Amino acid sequence: MKYRSFLLGTVAALSLSTAAVAAGPTPEGAAAIVKSLTGFLPDNVIKTGFIAAIPEGDHYRLSVDLGKLAGLLKPEKGQFDLSALYEMQIFPPAGDEGLMAVKRESGPLSINAKWSVGDQKGDVSYLIKDLVFNGDFDPAISYFRSGMGHASGGSITSYDGKQNLTASFGPSDYTMSGARNGQGSVDLVSSARISELAETISGPEMPLTTLTMGNIGIDGKVTGIKIQEISALLNFVLAHADEKTLTPEQRRSLADLVRKAMPLMTAFTEEVRVDNLAVTTSGITGRVDNLTYHLGMAGLTDDSELHFGMSLKNPQLIGLPQVVAYGDLIPKDISMTMSLGGLNFETVINSILDQADYDAKEPLTEAQWDAIGKAFLKDGRLKVELPEFQATSPLYSISVKGHVSAETQAEPAKANAEFDVTARDLDKTIAGIQSLAQSVPDLNTASFGLMMAKGMAKNDPDGTSRWKIEVAEDGQVKINGQVMPH
Repeated sequence: MKYRSFLLGTVAALSLSTAAVAAGPTPEGAAAIVKSLTGFLPDNVIKTGFIAAIPEGDHYRLSVDLGKLAGLLKPEKGQFDLSALYEMQIFPPAGDEGLMAVKRESGPLSINAKWSVGDQKGDVSYLIKDLVFNGDFDPAISYFRSGMGHASGGSITSYDGKQNLTASFGPSDYTMSGARNGQGSVDLVSSARISELAETISGPEMPLTTLTMGNIGIDGKVTGIKIQEISALLNFVLAHADEKTLTPEQRRSLADLVRKAMPLMTAFTEEVRVDNLAVTTSGITGRVDNLTYHLGMAGLTDDSELHFGMSLKNPQLIGLPQVVAYGDLIPKDISMTMSLGGLNFETVINSILDQADYDAKEPLTEAQWDAIGKAFLKDGRLKVELPEFQATSPLYSISVKGHVSAETQAEPAKANAEFDVTARDLDKTIAGIQSLAQSVPDLNTASFGLMMAKGMAKNDPDGTSRWKIEVAEDGQVKINGQVMPH
């Protein structure tokens, strides 16, 4: 949800002005909050006063009026109108831990924009019916110790001269939390739940397209964030944001701050789950009961790994007769996990810091970039692990796991691979394909190929067929130790 990005950006800057607001709401404290939120922006943006903080009783009322930026965005020969006001309350640090309460009282949030340039016109409208937020911001970790947001629902409409978009969503919730760990760094956790998302896109040059989702769940976690070092780096960047060039001493200081902040974190993970996803266009509907996606990696170190996974429950493609003809060959469940390994982030960053000449038109030469590109992959090889790939239907159950290693700098690229493949009830699969081939003749080839594969398989007592597939860099292929002609 869009309000989240603004909220996080706002409170992250509050840690820069904690000392100024600690004594209670004062004009000086208000000015410190505004400066910390706008100090990195151009003067003409700051002078619009689109961000304001006002002492009000026991708190500061922070307002962001994007409408005041409309004049800066107005085209020379046209018109641009913008209205958007966001307000929240920030309370000075309290208690032994100095937590700052941040509140957004229940109420609507509306953003509207219209523009016209010549014969081109457009508009966008974004409405959250009822938005509320409560959280305790911890200046020591520059994040919320805890926070909860809720929106009763909302809508989006837009027109850019070529297409119309309308969207809506139901009740939505967002939570976040942060804590210091024993290593002097910070762990952050967040989650979001959005229900009843619906979107329609139409236009004179495109077919009507609709998208619906029953529920969306997003969970993220970042551990081992070097918050003090990152804050020091941020402070340096903000302090020198207006300078066109840095002195040699300042560059050394910046490089030192970057190295101290590395690897930024120890790990992060993100998982997205969508229920009852459907997309319809031109009379064809793609549907899935459940889609799950996850991403994760370690910090920006050497020999890092990037992990990715996805699963689909009961995927369907409706409206294409040729797909219907394949019947139970269409998988009912698909899941996959894979990883990229041997990624040398730290080496690349240090190489850039050590070699870049920012006074030159091109800070790094082509040869330097080539060397850095080679150093990014451990031993110059891209390593892909496939711990799991599974597909099941009433006709089959297939599982694949293995790895690929490729020397990408070689001409031509050299690669080797090894995979273990298993299939259950292969006779049932072959019989099912032969039956379908009566209406889909192309499947006769697949049936013949499976019979050949069965002859090369190693079979377990329970009927499971197994194949070990090995591919050498010279292109030689072995299946269960038997060399294939090539």
